[in-house]
Amino acid sequence: MPSASVFKKAFNLDKGAVLHSPGKGKTVLAEVQKSAIGHTAKKRNELYEFPSTIDLKIKDQSTTQRRLVATIKQLGERIAYSAYGSPYSCSIENIKIELFDPAEAHAIIKFLGKAIKRRDTPTLGKQKEEEREKKATAAKKRKKSVPIKDIQISKEGVIALPFCLLLLLH
Repeated sequence: MPSASVFKKAFNLDKGAVLHSPGKGKTVLAEVQKSAIGHTAKKRNELYEFPSTIDLKIKDQSTTQRRLVATIKQLGERIAYSAYGSPYSCSIENIKIELFDPAEAHAIIKFLGKAIKRRDTPTLGKQKEEEREKKATAAKKRKKSVPIKDIQISKEGVIALPFCLLLLLH
């Protein structure tokens, strides 16, 4: 199960984090002043909910309620890992603006976060194991053996190697 703090980090909702407008401009709309992320197990090791509230300081005077909701929606889906390395698909749903006061540059948004266990994504341990195997395979490919036909031994017992092999051995 991903913890509330893992969920918060997955969506970058810590104090001081900024929310950018959707689209190319990436205008800073608001800054997180504080966030409260709850944690409820709906189905142990399968489905978790995170009832959440974020307190925002509005940074752009043209920010509307609709833009704030669109900005939260654009955070999309994230993969977060439990302390055991199990992957969970995390999303934000049921976004509601509880307070919107442009005069005070203040907004409070509530939403429900969800985390559903992913069975099609490898665990962190499995990913690290696969990376180690790839590196080992790549290292083996780099260490190619020298064909016997390329090695020549003179009457005096001197071994002659092709120039490219001498560079590799150096």
